[in-house]
Amino acid sequence: MSDNFLNFKELMSIEQHKFYFTKKAVNWVVENLKDAFGYCCRNELSLDEYLPPERFGNLQNQITVFISVRLSELWENAIYESIKEMFGQLEIKIDNVKRWTTADGDISILGKTWEIKTSQAKDSWTGATHSSHKVPRYILVHYQIDRKKRLELVNNNELFPSLSIYLIDDIEEDTREIWNGEPKENSSFTTFRIKKEWVEQNKVLCIWGDLDISKGKYAKIIHEKNPNLN
Repeated sequence: MSDNFLNFKELMSIEQHKFYFTKKAVNWVVENLKDAFGYCCRNELSLDEYLPPERFGNLQNQITVFISVRLSELWENAIYESIKEMFGQLEIKIDNVKRWTTADGDISILGKTWEIKTSQAKDSWTGATHSSHKVPRYILVHYQIDRKKRLELVNNNELFPSLSIYLIDDIEEDTREIWNGEPKENSSFTTFRIKKEWVEQNKVLCIWGDLDISKGKYAKIIHEKNPNLN
């Protein structure tokens, strides 16, 4: 396949590419889970055993934050490795995907920069935006996790019962209209949600899962079964 005139969103609109990418990304995360939870994997502990909910009292969201932070780097690496492998299969030069090191985004694909966001939060993603400029392209992963599953060194395929992955391209709005929350001196915690109008304007591509835009200003996330379970 020629590298000329390629558009990543168009490339990913092909059904077999969606499945290939999703399966490869999930497999990469579970195969490298020991990088994030090595102690649990070596001792075959579930996340509930490692992080007992009763220990956190009314601050249950701290468990979610802890797990999300540990997994975010795995997902970023998984996305990079999966796209690189997919490009190799499609005979697209693999140097068309690069790990990005600037503040503008996380990955460069076919000459454009994308921000990668992962989340367990209901219908949203969180971030810390210190700059007034953010790229208008996002790769979004939203996943459910089985905290009762005992982790292992070699087999963690059922850790994610379901998930969803979306691409959002060409958002032209000001950062303040995209990310809700005001950055402060010691904190810049902000929230990102998929707007109904972006879906209607064909700026959102569902790679895995779906979206419900029947109510309200924002889309509701619809998960699909983990492709490892197929």
